[in-house]
Amino acid sequence: VFAKSQLLRSAQRLILLPDWQLPEAENIAVSGNCVIDCAAFHLAVSVDNSQQEQAVTIVIGDYDTSIDLRGQPRALKKFYKELAVPECLRKVLPLIFIGENLAIIPGLFKHESVVGVDYSFHMNRLTPCDDGFIEEIFR
Repeated sequence: VFAKSQLLRSAQRLILLPDWQLPEAENIAVSGNCVIDCAAFHLAVSVDNSQQEQAVTIVIGDYDTSIDLRGQPRALKKFYKELAVPECLRKVLPLIFIGENLAIIPGLFKHESVVGVDYSFHMNRLTPCDDGFIEEIFR
C-alpha cells in the first residue's frame, strides 16, 4: 500500500501522498454535465446553460494563471502559498474557468459571481488509519 507513496513535509505538516498518476494536462469544455474520475480526484461539474452564457472549461495540470479576489488580481501561485496548499498538490487541483476568468478551484475557492455552475469534488487518498495519522487535506 505504501510502496510508491511519498512522505512530504509542507508548512510544518507531514503529508503521505499516494502514488497518484497525474491526469494529462488538458482543457475540457463543459456543457451540461461532466465527470472526471482519475487517480488523484473525482470531480463532477454541472452547468445550467439557461443561467450560464459563457463557456465553462475545466483546466487540468496548469496553474500559471491569476485569480480575481474582490477585484484584485493575484497570481494563483501566491494564492496557493497563502492558503498553505502544498506544492505537490498544486498541479493536481483542477481549475474551472468561466469565459477567460478562473471562477472555481474545487475545495478552495468559488468566485462570488458564479451562477449556474455546481460541482462536487474530493481528493482520492489513502484510507485513514485508526489512529488518525493520515488526515484529509481539504475539509
